[in-house]
Amino acid sequence: KTSAENISLTVAAHAAQTAGAADLVARSMADWVGDDRIETPEQFRRIMGERRFYEAMRARVVGQPQIGLVLIAADNGDIVNATIAWPPPSLNVANRESFTSAIEPDRKTLALGATSVGRISGKPRFFISRKVVSESGVLLGVIAVGLEAEFFADFYKRVALGSDSWLALFRSDGTLLATSLPDPPLGERPDQTLPYRM
Repeated sequence: KTSAENISLTVAAHAAQTAGAADLVARSMADWVGDDRIETPEQFRRIMGERRFYEAMRARVVGQPQIGLVLIAADNGDIVNATIAWPPPSLNVANRESFTSAIEPDRKTLALGATSVGRISGKPRFFISRKVVSESGVLLGVIAVGLEAEFFADFYKRVALGSDSWLALFRSDGTLLATSLPDPPLGERPDQTLPYRM
């Protein structure tokens, strides 16, 4: 029992530290808006889409295997910059939970999206995202940091108590984000899980 409690605390601390590091990346990128005095969605799209920000984003995530992707999306969901390629792929994320939950009017903190398979990479990841607003309160866009579900799964396999035990990371609503189980229903909310019942 004590070992299980300690592992649970370790997993929780690991998740909090990893999410905190990802949010630090997003916050530092949001500071670019103030540095470049961006006030309108048009300026955001044009300036944040420059190659210098692509290179700066790549430099921010070097040596961070938990981060698979960082992207900057305009206020309509169009990707204006991303760490995967320059120029960025012509994609729109307006229907993705990581975007829609980030731009909610009352949202003051980061948003945590459900795990989904990347359209380009084919890897499961979940996003921590922040909306970016101008000094006058105009929505400019969203910065999202994609965390690799496999990074968490590998860690959970290493710290599990034995071959019969498994670990999982759930969002507060019971959505499964990552686990050491094979072929898990990532991004789904199984209605019999303990977090869901709680």
